[in-house]
Amino acid sequence: MMLKVKPAIEVSPLAIKKIVEVLKQYSYPLYVRIYMQGTGCTGYKLNMALDRNKDTDDVVYPQKGFEIVVDPTTNQYIPGTKIDYDESENSFIIDSPTINELNEDSSCAACGLSCGPNGCSI
Repeated sequence: MMLKVKPAIEVSPLAIKKIVEVLKQYSYPLYVRIYMQGTGCTGYKLNMALDRNKDTDDVVYPQKGFEIVVDPTTNQYIPGTKIDYDESENSFIIDSPTINELNEDSSCAACGLSCGPNGCSI
């Protein structure tokens, strides 16, 4: 019996298509870098950017037509991550169950704001 292992990063066909379209605009090789960013009281999120460099300690996730690179610290939050593209918003969506779980445990009573997934309010 063959065991099917889910990839650490799942990229939707539409997201793959859009990323490849963007990369074709450049005359030099680029990588898609995923990195973790702090968002204040609401915790963390994963962001995506184009990068000309691949560091020696980066973890590489080959895709159809490009490579995703992730630094070792961010990589611990990658398993189960899904990348999609929202045509109505013209933007990529990165969903990480590990980051979501981490953010459920974050709070900030000291700042005086109530923060949730849709932003902060007084």
